[in-house]
Amino acid sequence: MGLEARTASGRRLWLFYVVNQACDAGHAVHQALVRANSAPELAARDGALIKSGRAEVHQIHRDRLGRLSLVRHI
Repeated sequence: MGLEARTASGRRLWLFYVVNQACDAGHAVHQALVRANSAPELAARDGALIKSGRAEVHQIHRDRLGRLSLVRHI
């Protein structure tokens, strides 16, 4: 789960979270936003809240050999 954010100076950055057991893409975005706005995350970003914006949802896929990859959820 990737969330686009802006720094205090306006620079764009992406925050990435692994969200377990999300029911659908909307639920995954909600869970990531809750985590992004938790006390430890806010402290790391000097209190900058993450609101809605660009988000990318990817699923973790394991192939038959056990290799992991990300598959974009559209």
